[in-house]
Amino acid sequence: MPARKPVIGMVMGDAAGIGPEIILSAFQNKGVAEAASHFVIGSMEVMERAARTIDKKVPFCRLESVKDLNSAGDRIGVLNAEEQRNPHFRWGVVDAINGSNSVAYMKKAVELALGNEIDAVVIAPLNKEAMHVSGFQYPDESAFLGDLTKTRAYGVPSWNNIFRMSVTAHIPLRQVADLVTKERIIPVIKRLSDTLSRMGIVSPRIGVAALNPHAGEGGAFGDEEIREIAPAVCSAQEMGILASGPYPADTIFVRAMKGEIQGVVFLYHDQGNIAMKTAAFGKSVLVYAGLPFPCTGTAHGTAYEIAGQAKADPTSFELALKLARQMVSRGCVLSTTEQ
Repeated sequence: MPARKPVIGMVMGDAAGIGPEIILSAFQNKGVAEAASHFVIGSMEVMERAARTIDKKVPFCRLESVKDLNSAGDRIGVLNAEEQRNPHFRWGVVDAINGSNSVAYMKKAVELALGNEIDAVVIAPLNKEAMHVSGFQYPDESAFLGDLTKTRAYGVPSWNNIFRMSVTAHIPLRQVADLVTKERIIPVIKRLSDTLSRMGIVSPRIGVAALNPHAGEGGAFGDEEIREIAPAVCSAQEMGILASGPYPADTIFVRAMKGEIQGVVFLYHDQGNIAMKTAAFGKSVLVYAGLPFPCTGTAHGTAYEIAGQAKADPTSFELALKLARQMVSRGCVLSTTEQ
């Protein structure tokens, strides 16, 4: 008897971005379509509009519940979770209604996952500006997902079996140095090591980036490496974690690409994003660790400038689907009791 295919809910993301069209492309990829039972959590109207706009002639099936997926056949199942129809929709434009709806899609996905109706969630690109103008009170979707599940959720970008985390995220750059402390760095090293272990990586090696040029040159260019970062690495080592560093930030990702380390702890948002996006733009995946179910997403944004033009590359979304399936098959649950 063949194994049951995993059931994966695709969160449509921001309606005005490339999410709807990369979802359509994924459905038309035979390898993707046959590997799991997928359906869209979003808006039937938006998905149909996207199909017309980019000239993809595909059939849709409105789902009232996940159980209806059994009768969808070759049609694309859409479970409508739209809170409010947008009568003034335009591609590539920040809109509060779209932002509010994308939040509603995520909320529905979490409800289904916690109810064991689906095995995994994959999130198409979101637009944080649209979410915030709609009244969204969280810094990002990870915080929102964590609140919904009563866990500490955090994003772990991944590419080619390299995973990374940052000590600080969406804050002004001038605040970063004050927040680079031993007490803040140690938990990030531990979370990344724990996440990699739960992903099936045995004895993961974690490298920690420096803050200053040339890792501070012994204090000549700043002493954060001496006062905070190196002591954090030593503390992690005492916990049994294979941590090393601090390494100059402009070469640490090269070490990862050579296989010396599997996980990289960067100190601020762009320090990590620049490295990974330069190496693998459009091919990296975001793992939402800390949740009680597998959840992944694209590691890129809504690409408003090309939305609705059939130019979007679905690679990152398809890789996110693949990783979600692998996590289901391995029984990976990246939840944590840490609050």
